[in-house]
Amino acid sequence: MPNQSAQTRIAPLPVVPHGLAYGDFGEAFTAGTHRPSSRLATVWLNASPLPAGAVLHGAGMSVFRVSRLRNETPLLLHHLPDAAWLVLLDLSSGTVGIHDLEQGWQDELTSSVDLLYMRLPRRTLGGSGLRPVPATGPADPVALALGMALLPALADQATAGLVDCLLTAIQLHLAKTYAPIAPAPLPNRSGLAPWQLRKAKAMIEARMETGVAVEEIARECRLSRSYFSRAFRRSTGVPPHGWLAALRLEKAKQLLSKAETRIADVALECGFADQSHLTRSFSAQLGTTPAAWRRQAAGVRA
Repeated sequence: MPNQSAQTRIAPLPVVPHGLAYGDFGEAFTAGTHRPSSRLATVWLNASPLPAGAVLHGAGMSVFRVSRLRNETPLLLHHLPDAAWLVLLDLSSGTVGIHDLEQGWQDELTSSVDLLYMRLPRRTLGGSGLRPVPATGPADPVALALGMALLPALADQATAGLVDCLLTAIQLHLAKTYAPIAPAPLPNRSGLAPWQLRKAKAMIEARMETGVAVEEIARECRLSRSYFSRAFRRSTGVPPHGWLAALRLEKAKQLLSKAETRIADVALECGFADQSHLTRSFSAQLGTTPAAWRRQAAGVRA
């Protein structure tokens, strides 16, 4: 790269009239805390004044490149706490690391690296944000391709429009690929609305003898069949067919209390297939037969 510093090589670029700010990052920190003979060079990336070097500003974000050879003085990079994310793209391996700068960040470069450092303010991505990602994961070929496409801009060989398009494309890719993992949705604990529950109960009661399809009730309640069934059970403690069975038994008990009504007629009037169906339901729910229940009820009345 042109105008390389003794330790860290950054392409020096002029300030251009279309608003993308460039500078020589190498010269900025050499004049500050860096000493060629020191064991460890320290650079504050967002100190005041900002050390700008080969920095692209566009589409709400900033990008610069750091290239370091293995035998150079170790370099310690600091970033003060900031309302932003720091994205590190390794131009050699294609791996991506993402750090939340809320608590600040630092990195010590002791081996050969060729990195793009990208700073994205929180407001840039709105409420979506990014999730922290260690820089040791699998390569991201899309991010690498977009990063490599930015290199001509770091040599002042790209227009502002192209740079904005590339930076926007990087933001969209990062937002899609590294968005925070949404927690599993909590199960819906809500039941039917009051009007839906009244409608469902009225339809079931009105069609007690013939029965009514759950799909029909759900449609009247403006819900899917599965959602309606779950919500009805949360509201009543029983599924729709259980509510219907309970209504039929209750009506059967009312009719059985009249001695003149035949049990077979009671079964048909309440929607049971026949007397044996009524008897099975009675035995399952009440532990007795319709005839035994009638005799017991008559004894109580007497």
